[in-house]
Formats: sequence, C-alpha cells, structure tokens
Amino acid sequence: EAQEFIRHHHLKTSDNRFYQNDNLSLLITGEGPWEVMTRLPYYLAKYNITSMINMGIAGSLDSSLALNTIYELRTLYYHNDTKPKFHSYTTTSDTLIDGITTESRVLTDEFAKDLANFAAIVDREAWAIGKVAHEYKIPFQAYKLISDIAGNSTQCFDLKQRAKEYSEKLLTYFLELEDHQQAKLESTLVFPFKTSFTQQKRLENLFFKLNLY
Repeated sequence: EAQEFIRHHHLKTSDNRFYQNDNLSLLITGEGPWEVMTRLPYYLAKYNITSMINMGIAGSLDSSLALNTIYELRTLYYHNDTKPKFHSYTTTSDTLIDGITTESRVLTDEFAKDLANFAAIVDREAWAIGKVAHEYKIPFQAYKLISDIAGNSTQCFDLKQRAKEYSEKLLTYFLELEDHQQAKLESTLVFPFKTSFTQQKRLENLFFKLNLY
C-alpha cells in the first residue's frame, strides 16, 4: 500500500519502517492495533508531527459500499474478537461512515455480521491510530479503500497480489486531497499585513504544509 507513495514523493528511510522527505513522513505500522501502539508513539515523540492521515485497504460490512472505492471515516470503534471496547475516537471528518478495528482478520460471515452492528467498514489499525492521535492531541483523518467484502469470501493472498494497484489508487486520492486542501487554503487565507505576490505565495505554501502535515 505504501510503495507508490515512497516512489512518488522520493521518500528516504533509515530503518525500513519510517520514510521522510522535507514535507512528508510515512510510517508503515505493521498489521494490527498493537503494532500501531508499539511503533507510532516513538516517531511522534522523535519528530514534530502536526497531523496524521491513515490510508489503507479495508473490508466492507455494508453491501451499499462499492468495492475499489475510497471512503473517509468519521468515528472509529474497536472489537477485541470477543466483544467491543467502548472507547471510540473521532476524526476531523464530517462524513457519516464509521469504521471498526479488530485484532484478527474477519474471515467468517458470522463475525462480519456482528461487527456490522457498529460500523460499515472494518480494518486492523485505524482505531489504534485514533487512540494515539487523541493521546498526543494531533488532528487525525482516515481514508479506506474497500478491497473486499469482509467474511467468508475474504482472500488475503489475492489482496497481496493487488497491492501495487491499491497503492496507486490511494496515492491518486491523496494527491487530489492535497490539491483540495491547497485550493481551500488559497481561497480563504488572508494575511493581516501587506505582502508582495512572491511573499504571499511563500506564506501560503508554508501555511499549507503546516496545515496538512
């Protein structure tokens, strides 16, 4: 899922988990909520991270959601495979689609039906990222590409074969999100002092980077 981001943004790494350029940091958390909570706080403490965006594939728990489509999540819930944990975290999104994170992959229709009582999308990491973001008081967004219908039909091996395709789609969405944020900023940003055209553009670029990253 990360490979096209690394290529497009020319990200460099020193530990094969955390990648950077001058404006963007990318962390490959590993699979599952405990991998997130083990690794993410270390990098937040070490680097000046001002906002977080979680992007990745997820399973659908709602038949109305389209496959191979990216959805923005609002509230994130957690299920430890036996029961839900009633500590939810909310992103900065105003969408109406919620997600639920599980410790294990959802490989049965029975488990998927149980989870559907709480959310429309299921993944393995978003809730944990939301928890860490809440603890560090960092704004957080989550975007999930629906790769399959969670349950008996899930084919993890097939998903791995399509990793590059999914990475390209997520990158395209991210770049469009960047453009949208930039356009929104440029249409509303007013400085309370006189600036030249060049100074204005430099300030707008600086504010955009601070707002997005």
